[in-house]
Amino acid sequence: MPYHVEIDEGLVLDYLEGTDLSIEDLDKLLDFLDGPEGLTIVPDAYRNDPANRSGHGTSRFEIRHLFEDSAGRYRLFRFVVDDTHAATYGVLRVVYVEEL
Repeated sequence: MPYHVEIDEGLVLDYLEGTDLSIEDLDKLLDFLDGPEGLTIVPDAYRNDPANRSGHGTSRFEIRHLFEDSAGRYRLFRFVVDDTHAATYGVLRVVYVEEL
């Protein structure tokens, strides 16, 4: 069953809107976050892998997304996702983003 993804408006959406991403590119990135083939179906094995956690015992994991933008450039973004409510409510919350 896919996760429901919440995106922090103050940190994540404001950051993304401040980039030079076109509307089309922003849609691609948001589709990765809450579309049917991206973060919504991240496997538990990935979430629980210590290499992907932000620290020992933390409720946050990191995931990166690489895509080709409408200008033909490759863009890499790192997201930090809180999965405190993943098991109980099926909710992942994107709390941080940065372009690498």
